[in-house]
Amino acid sequence: MGMADFGSGIVGLGLILNYLCAYFIGPYFEIIPSSASFILLLLITLAGYGLSMRLDAKIIAIIALVGGSMAPMMLLSQSYAPLLYIPYLLLIGAGALAQSRKLHWPLLLEITAFLHIACIEAFSYFVDLPLTQWGGAAVLALVSINALFYLYGLFGFIVNSSTTSLSHRALVLPIALLAFALFEITQFTPFAGEIFIANALVCAGLYVKLKSRLAPSQSSLLLVFGGSFAAFAALYLLSHDFLGLVLILEALLLLWIGLKEKLISVRAEAYVLLLTGLALNLYAVLTGFSLLGLGEQTPVAALGFPLLALALSTAALLFVIRQIGNDELPLSRLERQLSYLFKEFLSGFYVATLLLAAYLVSSDYYLTIIPLVSLLLLYLSGKDKLMVSEFAAWLLLLPLLFSVVEGVTLTGSLSFSAQPLMAKLARIELFAALLLAHYWYRKHYPSSLFAQAAKQIQLGCYLLLPLILLPKVMRSYWEFTAVALWLSSLFSLALAYVIKHKALEIETKILTWLAILTTASLCLFEVWQGLIALLIGALVMGFVLLRYRKLAKPWASLLTLQWQLSPYYFALVLAVLVYGFNRVDVVAWSMTALALSGYFALLLQRRIKHGSVQTGLIAHLAIEIQAAVRSSYSLAYGLCLGLALLPIMLHFELSLRLDLDNVLLILCELMALALLALLILHRGLAIRLHQRFLPLQWLKWGWHGLLALSYLTWSYAFDNMIAAPLSAILLVVHGSVLMFISLKPQHGDMIRLAAGLFTLATLKVLLLDMASFELVQKVIAFMLIGVILLTVSYFYQKARNRLQEAN
Repeated sequence: MGMADFGSGIVGLGLILNYLCAYFIGPYFEIIPSSASFILLLLITLAGYGLSMRLDAKIIAIIALVGGSMAPMMLLSQSYAPLLYIPYLLLIGAGALAQSRKLHWPLLLEITAFLHIACIEAFSYFVDLPLTQWGGAAVLALVSINALFYLYGLFGFIVNSSTTSLSHRALVLPIALLAFALFEITQFTPFAGEIFIANALVCAGLYVKLKSRLAPSQSSLLLVFGGSFAAFAALYLLSHDFLGLVLILEALLLLWIGLKEKLISVRAEAYVLLLTGLALNLYAVLTGFSLLGLGEQTPVAALGFPLLALALSTAALLFVIRQIGNDELPLSRLERQLSYLFKEFLSGFYVATLLLAAYLVSSDYYLTIIPLVSLLLLYLSGKDKLMVSEFAAWLLLLPLLFSVVEGVTLTGSLSFSAQPLMAKLARIELFAALLLAHYWYRKHYPSSLFAQAAKQIQLGCYLLLPLILLPKVMRSYWEFTAVALWLSSLFSLALAYVIKHKALEIETKILTWLAILTTASLCLFEVWQGLIALLIGALVMGFVLLRYRKLAKPWASLLTLQWQLSPYYFALVLAVLVYGFNRVDVVAWSMTALALSGYFALLLQRRIKHGSVQTGLIAHLAIEIQAAVRSSYSLAYGLCLGLALLPIMLHFELSLRLDLDNVLLILCELMALALLALLILHRGLAIRLHQRFLPLQWLKWGWHGLLALSYLTWSYAFDNMIAAPLSAILLVVHGSVLMFISLKPQHGDMIRLAAGLFTLATLKVLLLDMASFELVQKVIAFMLIGVILLTVSYFYQKARNRLQEAN
């Protein structure tokens, strides 16, 4: 074995010396002409191949190949027919193929192919390309290039590849030869398209002829080559407008063959051609829009054919998806993933086709079709779980939003009526799409990641529905704001009942509060539209009050706030009625406060029974108001006491005159004191419930303090000469009365209050009044006070003794 390798090395060295001798006697010293040198090199190469075949020596074959292929490169600059170099390489390649088969050495063929590719690429720098003069040498060179492809790429592949499967290494050589042939043919001749068609027909013929003799993995490569040549022929021969459609049609044919014959390589090329065709058709659409933007063509002329190409592309994608989606076919995992990708592409082509068609119908209003297109995308995404399509369905709503923003920008107003028609339609469609999306998700695609977002967006739309008209009313008809708020609260209430969401319930409560406050404000500022709102609110609150305890549980839970507020709303109605009958603010406020205090005092009484009042609507209403106020009993009690103080406080506005206003003020004050006295004397439920925070003793002392404040206010309405002694006398009288009241066991604490009043009267007289009294006033004041005190002391002691004797 070692001697054989040594002999092969000696023979190889001899071949190298022969190549060197041929070089020196030829191009170097020019002893023989270039044509003779070329023939000599060919003979040396053939001799090398002959020796390698005879001796089965691989090293000799490599030396013969490299030397025979590269040595003629030295003759190209001096040759009269350089194009004969390519047929020369073809002859060497045939010998290398035969030697590779005899030695069972595929590597020799691979080295030969890649070496010849490099040689021909280097050769292209010595000639002017593309060829312009077509003689025999040019035709022979072009035919040789094609023959090299068939020799190495097809025949060599068939001879050396496995009949069962295709390895990555086995595919490298034919794919490289295909790229070589495509590139070199386009370099050598301007008639590359015609040659590609011829090659496609040759590959198809070889497939038909050799299909039964070759393995499926080998015959499929013939289809791949034929399809590739046909695709590049279309690229060179057809207009760019039709190229995408041709590539798609070719892809469909190859896919049908690949699926029928179960040839994965053919299907792979079909997928590549399909994607290329789709990209070209999309590019045609962009080109059409650019031409349209330049004003060179009409919309139909610029976009008519691209629309047809998009429609056919969509149909082709649908056909491909259905073909590769057949479960009976043994598709690879990558093809399954590719099927998912094609479904995403199909959604995009649906959108592009429909929008482009709508644009050609009406370029001004084509965006109105977007909600339907978005719904189509949602349907496709729900059917096949397409994430990109689902995201695109939401993203597709942005043009509608931009249209709304554009309308607002152009008009400078948010008013719906001021917007252009397209902006109005966009606003309506956008709102409807956002509102209804959740219903589709809930029925067809509840597991989607966008389902929860759609639900929240829908809730936001429902929250906005009751508020739609409010901005317009507040901007143009602000006097009817309270009316609009009442209507909005009713609308929100209905939505809350239907939708059953906590946020809508909260909105209903907020709108109700706003409606009541706005109604009160308009009535306070004497805006007559406030009376309309007051009437609407009274009807609503009256209905709630009368029917609340008979309502079903869902309605009752929604109307709890309205039911609890109804007693206070009717207090507002009463206040508006009382206040409206007066024209003087002080009198009006005093009478209103008295009426409200009496109203709440009635509500604080024990529960009215049907038999205790006249039956009818008023009686039933009174019963329901009392039931409603129980949840806020403390508030009503506080309002009753607080409002009763207002008439007394307002008497600081009294002046010494006799007129109707003063009479009304005094009557209000007296009635307020009487009302508080009745509450204290009856010791009702409200007093007993709140005795821990406001004891009865505090209430009695507070009432007497208010009484003292009242008559002191009356006294100082006179001149100071009268007011000072009068107020002191009244304090003494008041204290004297309290002394007699304290004789009753339940009012024994009044003696301390009486002592306090006496002390106050004494300090007032000594510290304040004496400084301004004249002698006569001092005598009269002390005499009267003394008489009163002596009289009271006498009768008080007498009454006390009787009580002690009785006990």
